[in-house]
Amino acid sequence: MDIAKVIGAAHRAEQLATTDPTSSPARAVAAELNGYLPPLLAAAEHRLSRMRSGTPAASRAREVLADTVRHAKSVHLAEEDGELTNPTARLHLLAGACRLLHHNLETSW
Repeated sequence: MDIAKVIGAAHRAEQLATTDPTSSPARAVAAELNGYLPPLLAAAEHRLSRMRSGTPAASRAREVLADTVRHAKSVHLAEEDGELTNPTARLHLLAGACRLLHHNLETSW
């Protein structure tokens, strides 16, 4: 997965959320971000399964990643089920879930 594309899409989504959240480009970028979530979630879940909780810092890092995975899954499922009906919130939630997963994966290696 090209992380630059994910971050670029997240940036476009956040811009469109404030300028034109109901437009065709906004719907397209939301679909693009939602498509990035499954591979990001798979990578995060793999990383989570390999993390140890030996020290307080390691336990906290594992806890943060687990919470991030839960949040991103809930955003992805809500999008899949059509529950994200506020266009502005939809864009922010999808962009945020992708960014959080990317950030946690990048910093936890």
